[in-house]
Amino acid sequence: MIGTAPRPDLGATRRSGPTTSVIVPTKNERHNLPRLLASLPDDVELLLCDASDDDTPELALHLRPHNTRVLSVAGSIAAARQAGAEASTGDLLVFSDADVTFAPDYFERLLAVFGGGEPAPTPSPSPASGRGEPDSQTPPLHRNGEGGGGWGLAEGCYRWDAVCGAKLSRGQYAGYYRLVAASQRLTYAASGIAAASGSNMALTRRAFRALGGFRSDLRCNEDTELFLRAGRRRLQVHFDPRLVVWATDHRRLHRGLVRKSVHSLVRNLLLFVVCKRPGLPHLLVHDWGYWARTGPATSSARHLVR
Repeated sequence: MIGTAPRPDLGATRRSGPTTSVIVPTKNERHNLPRLLASLPDDVELLLCDASDDDTPELALHLRPHNTRVLSVAGSIAAARQAGAEASTGDLLVFSDADVTFAPDYFERLLAVFGGGEPAPTPSPSPASGRGEPDSQTPPLHRNGEGGGGWGLAEGCYRWDAVCGAKLSRGQYAGYYRLVAASQRLTYAASGIAAASGSNMALTRRAFRALGGFRSDLRCNEDTELFLRAGRRRLQVHFDPRLVVWATDHRRLHRGLVRKSVHSLVRNLLLFVVCKRPGLPHLLVHDWGYWARTGPATSSARHLVR
């Protein structure tokens, strides 16, 4: 561990309901960090899983001296997220990246969605949606109010086991991000599959433990695979288009929209086909050069892979 900032005694000012931990892998993200940190409420625990060779950890603890922990983590992006989850203390685990900011209402909405504070559409059945044939490895954790499994937020249990949201942009590539979000929404409405992005996804601690966490053999798309596996095992997964993070850095898109889109589409389709297998083909274990460096200014959390 690199460092730990003290956690605040929030007392009566603390938001009611479950506690929340935000887990962010970082590598040389000092230029993005101030905007991310400014968007976090004080009562949210932040864990940075860091592999930087600049002053990213020190800057984080300086800018957010309370409720922030920095872990030194080498390895893949999946290993970094896993280490952060295991070190966290929150009831809800939010996975994100350093190159985003959270919408002002993000955490209030997160609690409302998990707690069933508003109605959500019921998508069509699908084997990977959390409403199809169960995977024998994990029993359903949530029955959405039916039988003995209907849980309320005040009881420490939730309407959903896993929730993901949209990643949008106020500037460059805004149309691209809107198109991706629309595709996520359509996929969820048509099939019940929540196509998660590692920049904006959350799980209950119980669900994360039941799934066994991220697959350490994946060098990318670990986010998509986790939500696909959750659906296969019949956990309750949900996509909320109004649960928004805002992109602040577009390094991958600068390398080409077509390359980024084709890479994501092909890999996600392949993961959908093979995600029930205990082992992944080497073709998917390799990242296909996706996180290759393009220069010293482009290092990112994804370059945790050594």
